[in-house]
Amino acid sequence: MGDSPPANVFPDTFGMTKLAMVLDKITTVESNMQSSPLLRLSAEIRNQIFANVLGGHDIRLIPMADGDFYPDDPNVKAVFEIHQFGSPNGPSANETYLALTLVCRQIYTETTMLPFILNTLVFGYPEQSEKWLARKFLPAQQNAITTVKCPVQSLFFEYHRGSVATRHCTVIFKHLEGLKRLVLMFRNRMLTEEEKDCIVTKVRMANGKDDLEVSFTEGDSLRRRRTAR
Repeated sequence: MGDSPPANVFPDTFGMTKLAMVLDKITTVESNMQSSPLLRLSAEIRNQIFANVLGGHDIRLIPMADGDFYPDDPNVKAVFEIHQFGSPNGPSANETYLALTLVCRQIYTETTMLPFILNTLVFGYPEQSEKWLARKFLPAQQNAITTVKCPVQSLFFEYHRGSVATRHCTVIFKHLEGLKRLVLMFRNRMLTEEEKDCIVTKVRMANGKDDLEVSFTEGDSLRRRRTAR
């Protein structure tokens, strides 16, 4: 990857990626703080508003091959869908979901990490997540991710070919230093409490996190869909 920034980071666009205050913008910043009803609110209230707008969603990363979405680009890209309030059946948002973060520099500074901290990233193919994230996100953004959701079968070698006790956890998320919660989706196979306990033990051991919070949810909505340009 070298020293090049991820493809979706544009240092010159808006000048927003530089979080330190720009000296020639101080007057504008001070004016915004006085004139904006939002910025005049206390930091505690602003943070609650930002959390309500930017948090509580499922952000699903989808690999798109050459002919699916970017026929003129030889590289496999990842696009995302945002399902409000964590419901896979909820409406999928567009780019306006992040519009609040670009209102001004102060709001950008206060909200830039919230989409990673307050949402659940859903991986249909978690074994490729490290490569996708390295191409799309800055290290600080990756490390801010706290919750990941994925199909349980995608974490274990030949999951359906034997008992859980004999399967090996082959997918890990050690590249996500801030990961606290892992939600495992399952379908077409009922898991006993003993099997769930076994899975939790193996996942924690493979990730080197004894305190990793692992939970289960029935159902798997991660069907591959073609997206029109």
